Amino acid sequence: MTAKTSAQTAKRVAKCRAKKRNIKTKASASKRGSLSFARPRKGDPEAWLLAYLPAAFPLPFGKVHCDIIAEFIFCLESGSNTAIAAPRGTGKSTIINGLVLYALLEELTPFPVVIPWDDKAKRRALRFWSGELCHNPRLHRDYMKATAVFKACRGQANRLASLTENGESTGARLGITEGVIVLPHGLGAIGSATINGNPRGLNYAAIDGSVIRPSLAVVDDPQDRETAKSKARVAETIEIINGDVQGMAGPDSRMPIIMPCTVIESGDVAEHYLTHPDWRSVRVGQIVSWPTGWDNKKSVARGLWDEWNGIRQEDEKGKLALAYYAEHKAEMTAGMAVSWSARFDAKRGQPDAFYAAILDWYTMGDESFAAERQNAPIKRGVTLYNLNADIICSRVSDLHPGQVPAWSRLRVAATDINWSYGLTWGILAFGQDQTGAVLGYGVHEMSVQPGATEAETAKAIYEAFVVHGRYLASLACSPEVWMIDASGTPFDTVLRFCSKSIRLCGIQATPATGRGWKHYRPYGKSVVGKPREQCHLTIDLEGRKWISWHSDYWKEQAQKAWTGSVGAPGSCSLPAGNHREFADQICREQLAGKSMVGPQMVWNWHTQPGRHDYGDCMAMAYMGAAWAGIGTQGQVSQEVRRSTRARSTGPILI
Repeated sequence: MTAKTSAQTAKRVAKCRAKKRNIKTKASASKRGSLSFARPRKGDPEAWLLAYLPAAFPLPFGKVHCDIIAEFIFCLESGSNTAIAAPRGTGKSTIINGLVLYALLEELTPFPVVIPWDDKAKRRALRFWSGELCHNPRLHRDYMKATAVFKACRGQANRLASLTENGESTGARLGITEGVIVLPHGLGAIGSATINGNPRGLNYAAIDGSVIRPSLAVVDDPQDRETAKSKARVAETIEIINGDVQGMAGPDSRMPIIMPCTVIESGDVAEHYLTHPDWRSVRVGQIVSWPTGWDNKKSVARGLWDEWNGIRQEDEKGKLALAYYAEHKAEMTAGMAVSWSARFDAKRGQPDAFYAAILDWYTMGDESFAAERQNAPIKRGVTLYNLNADIICSRVSDLHPGQVPAWSRLRVAATDINWSYGLTWGILAFGQDQTGAVLGYGVHEMSVQPGATEAETAKAIYEAFVVHGRYLASLACSPEVWMIDASGTPFDTVLRFCSKSIRLCGIQATPATGRGWKHYRPYGKSVVGKPREQCHLTIDLEGRKWISWHSDYWKEQAQKAWTGSVGAPGSCSLPAGNHREFADQICREQLAGKSMVGPQMVWNWHTQPGRHDYGDCMAMAYMGAAWAGIGTQGQVSQEVRRSTRARSTGPILI
């Protein structure tokens, strides 16, 4: 190879290397963002986080983040202890790690420390701070005095220790193992230790030999699920926070503590400090306000969401559920507000935060969502009748499905409507003392396609009623009283069918609308005749009549029936067979308590996600029996046709 060729080759190699370096530089600049931005106004932590840590906060902040930031600054300025409960999955730890760096570089506190629950979170925090101090060009530009040595060391702790300025050590350290990062020239430090990892011993030696102790502690999520469920472990953790964490500043100093947390169980570590008289507390839920009428499952919004959930469960690709939501979004989200509008997974097809929040409620269950997303856990074991699916499944008599017991005086059927999947029905036999027995139950499948017109929907429901009614009439245990839920949109269709049900099916169907304690009123011009036990006949201006009934009252009576032994007065029983789904649906709505508020009785229910139509049918059947004369007082109306002969219809599909 000639000298000329060698020189040309070296030139090309140098050119390629330079080009490669330029590519890396451009990529790095693109990743970190342009440096041509105005420095945020002093005292604006939200703007500071977005400007200096854009990779950590790619989405706009929501109310939950603004509340955490505001409480953090208040805690610093006032020196008070603060607990702020925020939904799991909102990036509390990232916000806190960014705020701690902000407070240190802005010289708001000299030695802030983060106390997470486990070692993994501790290492993650230390890596975050060291990465920003060593590799963030925006911080290097505006906080050169604090970050120049970190930039020069390129993240290597040994190299940092050997760097000097004017021949003297800077005092900077990257003590990841020890849990402390020390800024040069005594500008401060930042540290982390786990709750169970001797946080009291977290300190560092300054250049002059003095021992510097923490000035602010951030206890980040002070528990795991196992701890929250154990009273002993909760007490032990509280003792560590009150002793070791509070004592980190030394015996003669008081250090403020801020605690971002998520409530897991009633009475856990988070709730202890959220309800402590010496602590400020803020609770932020994922859902700030629920859709209008959410607590009333017969409301327009709740009905649409339940129907959407039924479509979603049967729609593997999710397109039908999304289309349904897009069509009915205005009604489904009316009155709804969330704490973070950017909290949804667009990659999975979620259109917005409303959709994502209600999806979480259905998939997580009411108890988990109330605790981890709303920070308002439901207390377990406090349902009024302590009912569960095993108890209901144990109430099995020696009768086979469809067999009418000898003591029966009345047979009542109840049908609940959910047009996304079908008509849920049940038939009960009642004795003179209100003893009940389930004769059969099931679902008459039907489906109204998304996008169907109002007329098409009404036609599909009407035709399903005709087929369903003829099936009930064909049974040897056919009902003498048939109640149909007329609440909500199908009201007109139900009334029209009931007016012709004898001619179409051979059974007189009766429309009924359930009303909770807030809305049930057995008086006024619309009431016809004398009300019966928590139900009465209603008439509108067009002369149409239907039964209005107190749904809370009769749901309680229907649930209370399962607490009695088989055959006892007022009890209820099942025929032989497997009834797990039936029992599960009944237990998804349970009475947590009731009390007199002024002159009115108030019911409080715990509702779990999922279908509870069989529970609705049970309540409606008990009301139907009372309408026909068999109520809680055990009286039988003279109009009821008695049937004392035990009848067997053979097996009924259950």
